[in-house]
Amino acid sequence: MTAYDDARARLPTDVVALCDKAITEFKAYWALRAAGQAKGSEYPKSRAAYIAMEKALEQVELGSQDDQLRPMSSLTSEQRDVITLLSEDDIPIDSLVPLAGCARRRRRTLGIDPPSLLEELVDGKPRWEIYKQAAELNEQEPDTGLPDEQRIEALVEGVLGGYPGKYQTQLERILDTHSKYAGAFAARTLTSLGQEGWYQLYSLGATLFTVLARSKTPIPQEADWLFPITAHMYPPIPIPRVVEHALALPLGRRERVLIDAMWRSEGAYSSVLAAIVAVLVTQPMEAVLDEALRYAVTKKKETKDSKASLIALEKQLLAMKKGAALKVPKRIVLKLESVLRPKTIDELDAIRQEQLRIAGDRWEGVARPAARRLATDESDDSSFGGNCEWRVFSHGKRRIDAWLYGVDSGTYFTAGTVERIGEMIQRSVRMENEDDASLEQALEAAAGAKDAAATKAVPKRGKRNEVAAGATRRSGTTEKKATAKAKKRGKS
Repeated sequence: MTAYDDARARLPTDVVALCDKAITEFKAYWALRAAGQAKGSEYPKSRAAYIAMEKALEQVELGSQDDQLRPMSSLTSEQRDVITLLSEDDIPIDSLVPLAGCARRRRRTLGIDPPSLLEELVDGKPRWEIYKQAAELNEQEPDTGLPDEQRIEALVEGVLGGYPGKYQTQLERILDTHSKYAGAFAARTLTSLGQEGWYQLYSLGATLFTVLARSKTPIPQEADWLFPITAHMYPPIPIPRVVEHALALPLGRRERVLIDAMWRSEGAYSSVLAAIVAVLVTQPMEAVLDEALRYAVTKKKETKDSKASLIALEKQLLAMKKGAALKVPKRIVLKLESVLRPKTIDELDAIRQEQLRIAGDRWEGVARPAARRLATDESDDSSFGGNCEWRVFSHGKRRIDAWLYGVDSGTYFTAGTVERIGEMIQRSVRMENEDDASLEQALEAAAGAKDAAATKAVPKRGKRNEVAAGATRRSGTTEKKATAKAKKRGKS
């Protein structure tokens, strides 16, 4: 008998039934997601799977975030058995029980699965603790005694197990130098995915596709459904990487994979289409071209966001259909010049205060003083709850002031002015007067960059600058504020 059979035999039948209900609901969602019939973030809309999981935990007096702080030694045998049953599959109970991490890590903690590279002792401590300490100090990937052949493997295990650390960031940093060692591992791992949270499938999936492409390892057909372009609330995969992944697929499969990925992808429609256009410029495919045109026509009717970009991309596709030779639009790479995370209004000069006021008014749909947006009270609907920063980006002579707030929202201004030029809603950027999708994509990618450059000086409060009349007119559109708790559940 397995550990799961033993746990099932010990538990009361009503508790087993609740666990089975949760497992069944999650498996149904995973199957729909793999078949392209459910989006990555779709299950929280009905929450059937999540509710079933919560009921199973509540039956044994678990299920609050406070429980995560309890020591494992405080668990009853019944509680431990429920956690065991809900750890055979990747059910996201990690924030609600004392066993931190995703199912792979929980199974190792419970002694069901053998230790991974991250549990091996280095100087008397598990390797994962060294990664954790380096992340807390914002250091580069630490030396944990691993040979080059195993560094990608350890970092991937960190992502999949939900260990504390910056594993995904470290993976991206060593792709160029270490992909050649990890092709076989990437192929095995990519085909094992399917139950993980959408962030893991998307971000880690992109990493593994890159490893396969750069190591010249064939991409397993079972992984075609994971081909990444964009995802809800996350920056799009850089276009050169999408092209690289596409060209690593054999012709015949390539067309079908691209078409499926195009329609499956969440995120900004213009970002999806821009990636497909770039692939078509590199490798013409009539079936993909026709489907991309249909995609452009369909999505123009579904959204106001990025509509100008969709129209511009559609024109490129139509020109391609007529036989015109196109070039991939030059990719914009924004330079981050300054970062400030203001705590009080006195840290801002008059222009930045006015920018903050405009951004907050558009976000909430209610006019309030700028200072209210910097309050740290998360129960205050007018406040950004401490999640607010000001950045300055530049591209050539053009400079942009960006206010980023509320987890996935933002407002963009011509630098040093109150001229609003665009905004971000749920990580999807829309520029007011831009036909070029490249800037929108660059700003989306920049919004996702966590390890920003060192903070530089920002103009302090002084004599009030004049602002253009009419430039601060508040929009009548109200964007609802998403809570951090909802965001957390939406990632699974």
